[in-house]
Amino acid sequence: MSTLDSSALKVSALCFSGGLATGIIMSKLANKLKNSDFYEKNPPEKWVKVGTISDLVIYPVKSLPGITVTQAVTTILGLQDAANPYLRDRSFVITNANGGFQTQRVIPSMALIHPTVIEDVLHLKFVGEDGDDDISVKFPKDVQYNKKLIRQVFQKIKFPIWTDKVYALDCGDQISDWLSKVTGVEGLRLFYHDSENSQRKVNLGQKAFPMFAPRDTGIFQDETSYMMMTEESLTELNSKMTRQFPMKSFRPCITITGTPEPWAEDAWTFVRIGNDVEKSPIFKTSQPCLRHVVYSFYELIIRIWYSLLCNNCRCKMTTIDPDTGTIIEDGEPIKTLTSLKRPVWNPTVTKIVKNAAVMGIHFGIFKNENSIIQVGDPIYAALV
Repeated sequence: MSTLDSSALKVSALCFSGGLATGIIMSKLANKLKNSDFYEKNPPEKWVKVGTISDLVIYPVKSLPGITVTQAVTTILGLQDAANPYLRDRSFVITNANGGFQTQRVIPSMALIHPTVIEDVLHLKFVGEDGDDDISVKFPKDVQYNKKLIRQVFQKIKFPIWTDKVYALDCGDQISDWLSKVTGVEGLRLFYHDSENSQRKVNLGQKAFPMFAPRDTGIFQDETSYMMMTEESLTELNSKMTRQFPMKSFRPCITITGTPEPWAEDAWTFVRIGNDVEKSPIFKTSQPCLRHVVYSFYELIIRIWYSLLCNNCRCKMTTIDPDTGTIIEDGEPIKTLTSLKRPVWNPTVTKIVKNAAVMGIHFGIFKNENSIIQVGDPIYAALV
């Protein structure tokens, strides 16, 4: 691998961030990646610096607030705290009585349950108007807890309903009762994913994206094990709205600053974190992060059926105020994001996402997993 000189970097950054040429390159790249092991044998060699890491956040419990760390390990399943291996991204999930996962989209007050992980103990603290309430639970072990089959239900543009069957450890009645008490929702349970491997399959919706790979699926993340966003994109979005939204409304695990322009991440195919061209982790883009989708009549009927069946809905997380756990009634930032109607990646992907509100990019680890990254590390995008 090699890097470019400073003059080439400036020109390449402008060319790389979008346009027709990027679309053609992406189409060719996707075909190579999908139909062969071309890039396994021939990884990207030319890179352009596009920013630096400004924040790393791990969300130990799906849909609860995240925990900021300064260093993290890039596992195939997502970020893991470099100081405490028990702190892993989305390794816990809250389900309803039917085994369907629950999020702030259905229970907005989940935003008020703050997790911390100290050694092998998960601490949850509910910060409510009537005072705080907390509970702790040790990370479950296979010999102590019943392993049960839980159902994860996900939703997509092209084929909005499918299920992933995942085995996870039930964390017991005490914490389940506590969750039901603080949220006011009966039948909630907490499960822990103890496997070092993903149990999820690439579904039909994900297969529509030409660069989505089986190793991208993660644990209990909505789509993939990694989601990246830039501060420049958020600044641009906020400039179009009266209300200003924080980065935590969008929940990226890796936040990047110093990019040449807003939405530059839309065109990134491969991303390297760090200066070591041989050992630094490389990520491969999987699909855009879809915040909201306008459905056809048929898809809308299917969505309603899905919501009744699973008591869950997709794409509304950003309309939950992360500080108060309440719904933002004016529909922002989805309303403004949808109005932008900007193309992403290439014509093929733009056709798939149609008029979706896109903010951020989903990635999977491609090479040099289990590397350590930290705040301040440089971000490079591949020129392919």
